[in-house]
Amino acid sequence: FDNEECRQKITKNPYLLVGNLGHAGSKYVENIKFYKALELSVHMTHLKTLPNVKTRHGPLNMIVIRENLEGEYSGIEHEVFPGVFESLKVITRDRCQRLAKYAFESAFLNGRKKITAVHKANIMKLVDGLFLECCREEAKKYPQIQYEEMIVDNTSMQLVKSPEQFDVMLTPNLYGSIITSACAGIVGGAGVVAGAAFGTEYMFFEPGTRRTGAGMA
Repeated sequence: FDNEECRQKITKNPYLLVGNLGHAGSKYVENIKFYKALELSVHMTHLKTLPNVKTRHGPLNMIVIRENLEGEYSGIEHEVFPGVFESLKVITRDRCQRLAKYAFESAFLNGRKKITAVHKANIMKLVDGLFLECCREEAKKYPQIQYEEMIVDNTSMQLVKSPEQFDVMLTPNLYGSIITSACAGIVGGAGVVAGAAFGTEYMFFEPGTRRTGAGMA
């Protein structure tokens, strides 16, 4: 996206279909550069058991909706003293509200019955507390959708134990990224799930997890 010609071509299209992007020889993917440049603040992954794909669990059909630009992926890091580093987790009310609004609207329009807000507010009382506050405000507008909250530790255990209990999982950035990869493994592997990132002007359709096709499936 640093290339001006490439950037102009990309921004002409509101709908983008891509694979995992990165530099030759790098072990990291760089899709996040596109997320930030195109203001793609919501990421959604559909995790569904496919026919003829052998899995350990029965039929599953889950959605993970996560914040895509903030949280631990804010990219604000610095060395405060030799050998001492800080990485800042930044969450804003505006993006939390936008995320929660999208999740509940999407669940309602697609006939989903339950939303589970995944958090660590028992430890991160302010940042994850704000996330839960925005989720609760939006949940009041949709009494027909069951709403629950679950600490990320317990969510991880419940996914392994009985993933069928989940319908839509609504998460901050890092938790959602990890949970999505775990769910991908449950439904058959990184290569069988699809993801999408949404902003006000662009939609970005991509593999559901990182490193798809690089020995993970």
